[in-house]
Amino acid sequence: MKKFYILMLAVFIVNASNAQDWKWLSPIPPGYELFSVHFPDANTGFAVGDCGTIVKTTNGGTSWTLQNPGTSENLNAVYFSTPDSGCAVGWNGTILTTTNGGANWTKRNSGTGNQFSSVYFMDSKTGFVVGWYGTMLKTNNGGADWTTVDPGTTMGLESIYFIDANTGYAAGLHGTIIKTMNGGTTWITQNSSTDRELTSVCFTDANTGYALGHYEYFKGVYDTIAADTSYIFKTTNGGNSWSLQAKIGPQKYFLKSIYFTAPDTGYAVGTMGAVLKTTDGGNTWLKQQTEPRGNLNSVYFLPKGGSNTGYTAGSDGAMLKTTDGGSTWKIQVSGTLKWLFSADFADPYTGYAVGEDGTIIKTTDGGLTWTVQVSGTLMWLFSVNFTDTDTGYAVGDSGAILKTTNGGSTWVMHTTGVINQLNAIYFISQNTTNTGFVVGNNGLILKTINGGTDWTIQNPGTSTGLNSVFFTEANTGYTVGKSGIILKTTDGGTTWISQNSGTDVELKSVYFTDSDIGYAVGSKGTILKTSNGGSNWNALSSGTQVTLGSVYFSNATTGYVGGGELNAVGVILKTTNEGTTWTSLVAGTTNALNSVCFTSVSTGYAFGYGGTILKTTNGGTGFAEFPGNSAKILIYPNPSRDIITIELLEISHFQKTYICLYNIKGQLIAQQPIMQKITNFNIKGLTKGFYLLRIVNNNETLSARFVKE
Repeated sequence: MKKFYILMLAVFIVNASNAQDWKWLSPIPPGYELFSVHFPDANTGFAVGDCGTIVKTTNGGTSWTLQNPGTSENLNAVYFSTPDSGCAVGWNGTILTTTNGGANWTKRNSGTGNQFSSVYFMDSKTGFVVGWYGTMLKTNNGGADWTTVDPGTTMGLESIYFIDANTGYAAGLHGTIIKTMNGGTTWITQNSSTDRELTSVCFTDANTGYALGHYEYFKGVYDTIAADTSYIFKTTNGGNSWSLQAKIGPQKYFLKSIYFTAPDTGYAVGTMGAVLKTTDGGNTWLKQQTEPRGNLNSVYFLPKGGSNTGYTAGSDGAMLKTTDGGSTWKIQVSGTLKWLFSADFADPYTGYAVGEDGTIIKTTDGGLTWTVQVSGTLMWLFSVNFTDTDTGYAVGDSGAILKTTNGGSTWVMHTTGVINQLNAIYFISQNTTNTGFVVGNNGLILKTINGGTDWTIQNPGTSTGLNSVFFTEANTGYTVGKSGIILKTTDGGTTWISQNSGTDVELKSVYFTDSDIGYAVGSKGTILKTSNGGSNWNALSSGTQVTLGSVYFSNATTGYVGGGELNAVGVILKTTNEGTTWTSLVAGTTNALNSVCFTSVSTGYAFGYGGTILKTTNGGTGFAEFPGNSAKILIYPNPSRDIITIELLEISHFQKTYICLYNIKGQLIAQQPIMQKITNFNIKGLTKGFYLLRIVNNNETLSARFVKE
């Protein structure tokens, strides 16, 4: 059967300008895949990745800032010849250059739509880029202009490395290794002794070099037999001959990048957080201890005497640093990687989020920067509520209730006498800021009338766990929880009456826009609505089966729902007609989103796993392109009427891997697990048109388009 790579169809016009309606705020580096890291000096470093991500550090990786490259094309490689002069390359022939340390990036004319995989500069003026189909370009003016170079091969080139101004090497598919000895004017094919894909090449001196490879490659399709085996090849005569130096595997990981700091000392990184080190010139490789961080795609060590300090970058914005030659690695991040479960804004600029291990973070600039606060506890916190700019509360595990009266500078633990997990807190601001409620496991409801100094247990008449609480006025409130339970009080919490929800799924969040109209969301994509103060609840169509954890309305008609599953898919739904229809907005993250809140009709935030914080300033409207690598998916036939076959070229581990199908409006219309490289997907019931297919895997996110005839 004939197979087609997915084409970027010009007629698929759905905001293809790549405008992202939800901007990533934290953590930095963002949770997109990072493919390359490079440091021109000990303090200044850059990393690039999916969705046009470029991050920069000026303090050796202690903190990172997100740069604006002016594109959302995936970027595969970055190189800086000086702290000011740099180049980044990626998809669709993208070449970006900067002369002021990334403050401004300029897109250059590459003359091709082929993907670029690697970039290398011998000095601030002279550099090369290589990519698909043997594409090679050269610049002599710092990247302002590029000319085509004939490398003598049409094989895809994955890596390029120069020893000096004249001598360089490039490596790629089918074991391709080529060499130049005249500054790239001509290239000679070398005998690599392999037919494997070579992803990385480097040299320690004029004679000694290494190439890293993996995969069997047969008839243009990746063979799964050796997918978890990595191969390291070595030359000791300037590339005239190469021999297999080490075979690593089969393992649960394979290696993707290699770098040597000395003739005998080198490092290789790969999937499953693998970092290996050799001290005998590649004869033996020992795995180093790192915190598992998914894929590690690039490794780089500081030159000029800094051989013990190195960095590696990979999936989910992973950035690790070592200062002891790889013995230990520490995560480098601005913000937090802890799971966030709840957020609340005291004013349009001042907000708080709480989560895993007692995490409390605060912003005073509308989310641009977040600082970690000292909560004084390691208990997980599940809800936060501020009654004014200074006074706020957070609740969580083991009956924990924290209070601050100075904007979070200090938090004091309040004694409640209970050990239940507390899931939500809500203060009735319409009447007085001193009256509040807390709900938790085993049907627990607590009430305070003196700002949390004392708490009394209410009697809800149930032991069912409660997850969320909301009051429409001083006496009328609602709480929802497990088994579809909805309770209502009309006497300020003294008595609670069970409502008929019509469902037995767990409800996670409740929100009312007025005294009559309210919404509740929960597991299996459940959205419920009442128009008569809870007397009746009707199920709405959400278009998804994932867990929905948060609901928030910015006005009477416009509302948002956040959700997702662990290591699966992040979901933001929006309605502009009081819940009659819901549209799936592309959040640009695979992390589940546990909390959504708005400070105005147009400005809103979403918080979730991995410290994810997103922001929109246009109400989250529109449809943005999915991040992800479409070249790693084959879909055939395309177009199709009945069945499409989905073939994943580079995924070998299928734990928690899902197919997510979206229509042209961005609505999630189908989702199912995928357990193998080749899967048939029934599209017979779809209407004619264009669709987006998203593959969500532990290690990465892939996306592609197809046409239903």
